[in-house]
Amino acid sequence: MSAKFSNNRVDQLAERLRDDALGNSDAEELREVIRHHPAARRRLVEQLYLSAELKEGISRLNLAGKPEIDRKHGPQLVGGLLLAAAAAIALWIWSPWTGPVEQAIPEDVAVVVDPTEMDSQGIAVISQFSQVVWGEGTTLPEERLMHGEPVGDGVIDLVEGLVQIDFYSGATVVIEGPALFHLKNPQLSHLEHGSLWAHVPPAARGFRVDSRVFEVIDHGTEFGIKVTPDGDGEVHVMDGEVEVRKTDGPVGSEHRLKTGEGIHYDKVGSTKRIQTRPTEFPAAGKLSQDARKRFREWSEYQRRLVQDPDVVVAYTFPRSASWQRELKNQASAAPAMSEGAIVGCKWTKGRWPGKGALAFDNSSHRVRLNLPGTFRDLTLACWVRIDRIDSKVVSLLHPDTRQERHVHWTLVNAGEQSWQLNFADSGPNESGQKDRRYYFSEKNVRLLTEPGEWVHLAVVYDSEARELRHYVNGEEIKVAPIEEPRELAIGFSDIGNWPYEEWAKGTEWEVRNLNGAIDEFLIVQDAWDSAKIREVWSAGRP
Repeated sequence: MSAKFSNNRVDQLAERLRDDALGNSDAEELREVIRHHPAARRRLVEQLYLSAELKEGISRLNLAGKPEIDRKHGPQLVGGLLLAAAAAIALWIWSPWTGPVEQAIPEDVAVVVDPTEMDSQGIAVISQFSQVVWGEGTTLPEERLMHGEPVGDGVIDLVEGLVQIDFYSGATVVIEGPALFHLKNPQLSHLEHGSLWAHVPPAARGFRVDSRVFEVIDHGTEFGIKVTPDGDGEVHVMDGEVEVRKTDGPVGSEHRLKTGEGIHYDKVGSTKRIQTRPTEFPAAGKLSQDARKRFREWSEYQRRLVQDPDVVVAYTFPRSASWQRELKNQASAAPAMSEGAIVGCKWTKGRWPGKGALAFDNSSHRVRLNLPGTFRDLTLACWVRIDRIDSKVVSLLHPDTRQERHVHWTLVNAGEQSWQLNFADSGPNESGQKDRRYYFSEKNVRLLTEPGEWVHLAVVYDSEARELRHYVNGEEIKVAPIEEPRELAIGFSDIGNWPYEEWAKGTEWEVRNLNGAIDEFLIVQDAWDSAKIREVWSAGRP
């Protein structure tokens, strides 16, 4: 993508389009994106097509007989044209047919889409999950499943837990483990065994789920399917109508089922009509209920936590506009001017449904902050998702090292695919010269061997106990002695990166950026004990 159409700029234009706030120059940029920039056009489609706002925008379109765009009406009409174009692009990409939907695109917004773009879009996303354990038969990348990123043709082997899948066709499926489920395309999936609940709106009519013995063809409905490992199965229609037939059955052998009706198939294809039993499919309601309950509990806990007078920085990453570049400090005791400045990072999904987080994915991405003052005790804690580690050091919090006093908190390569947490403080010694003290944890292979999972990290500098404590997911993993406590300072620092010194340029130590995401970052002017760290982790775990 050219500099003119960076991801941030495309996101900002999409936001303005949804809010009916386009200017004439904005509209011209969007025309340029759609006509000539495939990568930017893909991002625009992702921002618009997969949102409820697009549907509302399309419903308002009335392009027939419009005069040439004038200055007064230009932004609104161009917005309509571009929405139609974006919808047409999306329909072409995800359409089950082989050709583009040319007639849906206004003549003055001609679009050519490279067929190779289709694969990058995927066919569905995982929108919710609860207590999942993935099995060895899973062929889709687990990090994409956990992050709600697009996935394509592949198998989900769910040992236990609940997973909600949103297909690009509009169909929503919830599977309950143990289950083996194959996503094939936006309109077709295969349930080898397990329990499945599906909601199919009119726009996704024709959505199909097959098994070894039978297949279900939707006609705009809500239904459940159960399939045993032997191949026996049942179909229950909670609302609407479906067509059920043997997988290899002749035309005319299908069964039409309506609300309240069901059918049982044995493994050889014999059938028996049954009554629908909705209570056997609690997965969808339970998933939604569990997620809402956990989110409410965490929100209430967080509200109390940020009122603690010792919490001086609480970046909680509420869902925000993609172009928002200031990270608000939610702590009630926040010092003046302690908001974070977002540099390059993209807003993404957090560890809770409906919550935001910041994604870091290159060496320029960071959150810049300035926290004045000194601290005798200090606690740092964050929820972080580590997608990959491809450098010697990964920065969680790193200072501008030209300051007299500073601390840094990092992951350090310990060799042989082992990683350690490290905290260091720098300041003048008794003779007035600057020295640095390092406090390493034990080797922690888990951070590298299970990428893509949200993990809670914390470190506590306890001057009274004269010890430095490292924590992972609420568990104390290392206590290091502090021989001589001293005042600590943060000052100008980066979260997820570092303001590197000249000596590091061209060396293996130059790159220290995080590749992943951060969903919560706390700085506390107190030494929290192990019970408090575990409490914070327990309240916030997804």
